Order: sequence, then C-alpha cells, then structure tokens
Amino acid sequence: MKERTSILEESVKNILIYAMIFFIIMAIIGVFVVKNNYNDEIAQLEEKYKEQINLSSNKYIQEEIDNIKKYLDDGFSYLENSAKEFIDSNYNFAYNYYHSSNNKDEALDFLIKNTKYPIKYKIYNGIDPEYQYYTKYMELDNGKMLKINIDEQKYKETQRKVALENIKNLHNIHLSNFDAKEIDDDFTFLDNESWYCVYENNIYTCYDKNWWIKIEFSAKTSALEDSLIKAKSDRFLFFIKQSIYISIAMLFGYLLLYLYTLKKRKEVKEQIEIATNHFDDALNTQIANFNKLKSINTDFTYKEFRTLSYALLRFIRKIKAKDSHLKKQAYIDNITGLMNMVSVYESLKLYNKKQGKVLLFCFLNIASFRAYNSMYGRNFGDEILKLVGFRLYSIMKNIPVNDDEHTESNRYKNNDKYLFIQNNETFECLARISADEFLLVTEVNENEDFYKIAKSYQQKLISKNIKINSNDENISYEPFKINARIGYCVYPNDSDNILECIGNADLAIENDKATGDNVVFGYTKEIGEQNEADLKLQQDIRNGIVNKEFLLYYQPKVDCQSGKIIGAEALVRWQKGDKLIFPDQFIGLCEKSNLIITLGNEIIKMACDAQRRWIQQGLKLKLSINLSTKQLLNENIINTIEKNMQGIDPSLLEFEITESFSIENAASKGIIDKIKKLNVGLSMDDFGKGYSSLSYLNNKDLDFDVVKIDKCFIQNIDKNERNKKLVAFIVKMIKSLNKRSVAEGVENEEILTFLQSLGCDEYQGYYFSKPVPEKILLERVYNNAKN
Repeated sequence: MKERTSILEESVKNILIYAMIFFIIMAIIGVFVVKNNYNDEIAQLEEKYKEQINLSSNKYIQEEIDNIKKYLDDGFSYLENSAKEFIDSNYNFAYNYYHSSNNKDEALDFLIKNTKYPIKYKIYNGIDPEYQYYTKYMELDNGKMLKINIDEQKYKETQRKVALENIKNLHNIHLSNFDAKEIDDDFTFLDNESWYCVYENNIYTCYDKNWWIKIEFSAKTSALEDSLIKAKSDRFLFFIKQSIYISIAMLFGYLLLYLYTLKKRKEVKEQIEIATNHFDDALNTQIANFNKLKSINTDFTYKEFRTLSYALLRFIRKIKAKDSHLKKQAYIDNITGLMNMVSVYESLKLYNKKQGKVLLFCFLNIASFRAYNSMYGRNFGDEILKLVGFRLYSIMKNIPVNDDEHTESNRYKNNDKYLFIQNNETFECLARISADEFLLVTEVNENEDFYKIAKSYQQKLISKNIKINSNDENISYEPFKINARIGYCVYPNDSDNILECIGNADLAIENDKATGDNVVFGYTKEIGEQNEADLKLQQDIRNGIVNKEFLLYYQPKVDCQSGKIIGAEALVRWQKGDKLIFPDQFIGLCEKSNLIITLGNEIIKMACDAQRRWIQQGLKLKLSINLSTKQLLNENIINTIEKNMQGIDPSLLEFEITESFSIENAASKGIIDKIKKLNVGLSMDDFGKGYSSLSYLNNKDLDFDVVKIDKCFIQNIDKNERNKKLVAFIVKMIKSLNKRSVAEGVENEEILTFLQSLGCDEYQGYYFSKPVPEKILLERVYNNAKN
C-alpha cells in the first residue's frame, strides 16, 4: 500500500503555496491601491487646475476679491462720513459768521468766494429737490436758502485715484493677472446692484458702483499648465517608486515566512516524535490494563495530553458562554431584562394567524418619566423601569405579587426569569422599546372589547404606588404614583402588515385628538390618513424651504403717543404656487417634526437680509424676530444669530421669546444670557397668556427689554372694565421696572386712546395695519414719516 503523505509536510507545502498566493495578491492590491491614489491625485491636480483657471471658483481669488470689496466698502463709508463732517463743520462756520456779521451781504459774498474744495456754497430760492446726497441748508435774511454741500464728482474722483492705487497693492501677483480702472460714464450696472462680479471670456470682472471702478482678473494659463505638467510627472515617479517598494516588501516578507516555516517544521517534527513515543507508551500500558481489568483508564499519565484536553474543554465552554451572552445582549433589554425590539420583530415574523384570534398591540408611555431622572438621577429612573416592566409582566401572566415589587423585579431581571410564549397555542411579547415606552403584544379573541382590555392594563399598572428601595441607609424614597397612556392597534383588523401595527399603536398616542383626561387611545383609519397627510405636508415644507417658497410679512410697531412707525415684527408666510398659506396651517407640524429649527433659521436669515436693505436705504426700524422653544434649545442658535446679523447694528434687532419658555425651561437663563451678550433687544412675547406672573418681570436672570402684553388682554378692553384695570396695572408695573410695553391686537381707536392715557409705549394691530409685504411696509413708513 502506498504510504500517505505526511500531514506536516503537506501542511507546510500548502502554507507556502497559499502564502505565495497571498503575498502576490497583496502586492497586486497594494499596486492597485497606489494606482488608484495616483489617479485620484492626478484628478485632484486637474480639478485644482480647472479651479485655478476658472477664476470664478478660485477660492484664493475670491478671498482677494473679498478683501478688496471690504477695503472699498470701508473706504466708501469713510468718504461719506468725512463728507458729512466737512459739511457739518462748514455749516456751523457759515451760520456763526453770517449771523454775527453786521453786513449780511458782504459776509455771504465772503463765504462764497473763499470756499475751498471740496465744499460748495450756492444760493437757492428753496431746497433743491433733485440733489440726493448729504447736504445742509441755511436760511438767509432775504428768505432764500444757502445750500452747503460737497462737489461730489470731484471729491470722489480724487479719492478714486487713491483707491485704485491701494487695491492694486492688495493683489497677489503670483495668482493671476490683474487690472483695476475707472468705469466709463456710459456704463450700465446690472439690476441696480452696487457691487457684482461676472465671468466672461476667461476674465473675471467685478464692478463697484459706489466708486465707479472695475477690477479684472485673468488666469496665468501658461504658468499653471507648466505647474500641472511638473506635478503630474512628480506624482508618476512617486507611483513607480511605491509600486517597486511594495513588490520588494512582499517578496522579502515571503522569504522570511519561508525560512521561519522551515525552522518551525523541524521543531514540530521533533515534538511530534516525542508526543508519539509518549502516546505509544501510554497506549501500551492501557492495553495491558484492559487485558487484566477489562477496562481502559482514560486518565492519561502525561501532563501534555491532560492539559490539551482540559484546555480544549475550557475553550468550548467559554465559546458557549460567550455565544449565550451575545445572544442575550442582542435580544434582551439590558435595563429591565424584558425583550427588546429585535426579539419582538423576530417573534412577529414567525407568527401564524389563527382562526378566531387577533393580536392586540399595546404601546405604553410613562408620564413625566424625565422628571424622575432629573430629580433623582438616571439610576433611580432605571429602577422605575425595572419595576414597571415586572408589573406589566405580572399583569400579563396573572402572577400575584407581594408589596416588595422592587426586590422581585431585580430578581427576575438578574436571574433571567422572564419567559414568553410564542407557539401554536398562544403568543405574547413584552418589550421595552425606548426610554419610557413599553410594547405589550398578546393574542386575544377577535370578538373581545379591545378598549376594555387596554384600559385594564392601564388601570392595573397605575393602581398601586411605586416604592423604590435604596441601597443607602441614609436615603429613603417615598412611595409615589405613576401615570401612563396606552395606544393600541389590532392585527389584522387595523393593518395587514403585522410590523406596521407597532407604529400604529404609537400613532394612536401621538395623534392630535389624544388629549384631555382619556389615557387609552385606539388606532383608527383617520389617524393613519392624518399621519400620511402630515408626512406629505412635512415633505412639502422641506421642499418649500429648499425652493425659497417661504417669505416674510411685516406688521408695523407704532409709537402710541406720536403715531410714528418705529419698528416691525417679521411674520412668516408660505407662498405655495398661487396660494398664500398662513402659519397656523404649518407651524404646529413644524414644531412636532423639528422642521421649526430649519424654518426658523431661514426666517432669521430673511429678516436680517431685509434689515440690511433698510439700512442701505437710510431707514432705522427695529425689526422683531420670533424664536421658538426648539430653536432656543438648539445648540447652534447663537452661532446662527451671530452669522446672520453681520453688518447690522445690534440695536436694530429684537428677538421675541415666549413667556412660557422663560419660565418652564431650566436652560432659559443661559440661553437668554448668551443672546443678551450679542447686544440685541430681547422681548417677552405673549406676556400673561400662560402664567401671568409679574414676578418674572423683575427676575434679573430673565433680563428683558420689552414686554408684549398678549392680545387676549387688549381686545375688548373698551367693553370690559376688568380687562381695563388689569392692563392698566400691567403697564404701570412694566414702566416701574424701566421696560418698554407693547400692546398686541389693537383693533380700534377707543383701545388706542385708552393705551395712550396709560402711557403705553408701542402698539401693533389691525387698527393701524395687518401684516404686509416688505414693499407695502416701506411705503407706509415713508408716508408715515411725511405726515
């Protein structure tokens, strides 16, 4: 018979062959990775070259343009301020000189003849309506007007030459070709923009209407191409070197492995010979004993065999224990010891519907659970969850429980005593699925009263006080009541999709009608339809934000005494096609889905953009912006406000925060402090609507500048004597605290007259104006100023 090949020799041979294949594959993979890196680097170089050639996307050019624009903006602002100072000082001189002179005609003639550039004096019969720049008029004794202004054209031409020289010094000669020059008088700007840039024929040109200057950039194409070719060549040489290094490293590694394997083969052969001799001796001894005792003693004499056997046994036991632990982690809730959602899903997938039976899904939510965590800590909250889980399990299994539920719940959890039946006879699941939410699934008869069953679970759950035992002898927790809400759904009555029933039971709790004293809610078709409609509306809102469909209307704020418009409140509207949608149709859903953060940030941006436009037109209107609770609790709110208010005097912005947020949220003080540090105004909105606690007005931690009296107090005060007295008291209190009062909802002259008599500072309402688009607001501001 042919002798079989040695297992050792065959193994060594196979190891070397597989090692060779492995190192070859690794070398190929290494070269492939290096090649991909090389291709990526070449692509990046080419992309960078394209970005540098296309100056409109070259970030360095953009930074240079930003620096130049900042210089021009600052310079233009300085020119305007300087011009005003020149005019103001000349006006004061002319006024004092003219009115102190005995001969007014000679004084006037002296002023006109001795005026030096850039100031101009000119006599008019009245005020020149065509002149648009800053000027002052001095009334003469003869009734005419002396106009004092700057020779705008000469003044700017002189400064423009200085600006042209200075901006050339801001250019980096290594990046591009550059030229800066004046614009021809017949040049027409696009869209009346004061600054804009265009990219045509590989030339990037920026125009500044304030200075009447244009700046041209063109790429240094030949230098960039040479740089690209050199970079590609360097990358290719580096790729070749890397490939060679990888191949040599793989070959060297294989040689080391080959030498190491040969050495180990020799050592293993020697050990096998020793082990074989030991085994032969042991076997011969055991055979001898067998002939005498008719049995074989498996307790080997040699330690090596026993150690190997014991080690293998211990290894197998550890593997089994580890496997059991991993399965437990995957399928069991680590806090309560109940099932988790993974095991619930797995169980439901295997469920077979039975004739006359249905599955009742009960989704339970513990009320005010976060309050327990806040008061006593997360560990205390975990103990509550254990006890609630055990109580639900006892109710489901009809297990009698003594008064020490807490100890029993820990025993069940620590000893893995929770058992659930999922077979052909019955089906049940109980799982903790989130922080304070449980899911109970049980099989019931199809003609049962499902509401009654769910109600019984809820009543039994809350019927007894919760008593948590403390491990600390110095701490004792008083028994307390818990409350819970239950939403339920029935499979297949409410849905043919068994997994979908979990979400439906959750929807039953969260639907808009789940309010009031009722604590048990069943899923209905209407709830499902409303949820689908809400999801569709959420998507429309997201698309609306992306497509800039949301816009702002502005309701004027009016000084009660003078009747002048001194500010406005920004209110959002949704222009969906031809339809204008008001906030009451989408803000509530935004609050639920956290879309309010995205929409709120967009409102801040739009409002600040509008304020910048008003400032450019010379208007100084304080703009009020509402902030929602979820916006305020978002960690990026301060950065969002800071980023959008750039270029705006903080005193022209005011942020409105509801009274309920100020009082309910522990984090309100820190957030309000951060907003105040931005030097913007801060208004308490809807004062009196929720708490009517005047003590909060004098709270130093809630330092508001303005208090808005809710319209529920203002409306009908002309007919309601009680409201009159209350509003009078509130206004007096606000004034005594040196804060400004704003009345909302003023709808007729009688109400306004009453507010004026109280000394109320501002009002807003339909009596003066409903919220209007920006264009109409500005028209009313100009008309209001004239009157």
